[in-house]
Amino acid sequence: MNSIRNIILSVLFAAAVMASAAPDISSVMGVKVGLGTAEYNADTTGSAVDVSNYGSAIVVIQTASGSFDGSNYFKFQLLECASSTGTFTEVTADDVVGATPDASGTIHTINAAQAAPAIKKIGYVGEMPYLKVRLDETGTATITASVAIIGGRPRIAPVSE
Repeated sequence: MNSIRNIILSVLFAAAVMASAAPDISSVMGVKVGLGTAEYNADTTGSAVDVSNYGSAIVVIQTASGSFDGSNYFKFQLLECASSTGTFTEVTADDVVGATPDASGTIHTINAAQAAPAIKKIGYVGEMPYLKVRLDETGTATITASVAIIGGRPRIAPVSE
């Protein structure tokens, strides 16, 4: 009886020690490419990004130089799906924090000159395990941009991505 009690106490002690140890941030966040860094001058859709191991995600849009105005611009649209090869649909207002998407899932629009490179972050709190970013061009615009998708609150940690 004492040995069973000692084993249980040892397991509980080990679990308490592991729970109290604060892991570095890189072991509890995953970073994936949503749209690679490039100069874009046409509609482009990134690859499916698996966020199934995460309780939430942040979409980080980084923009630099470009040529755009009120009639020549880019929209960054966020899409979600239950599988990596299924039909991706536009996110809704319930799925994001920090933006109000329109019917096409637009979470950010670049339609005016920027004085310097900029970063925009939008939180994803939806339920779907796969995300994609679509860059939708209107007119004859160009932009240098990239999108990273950062997963947080992993269900299984540490993460290596």
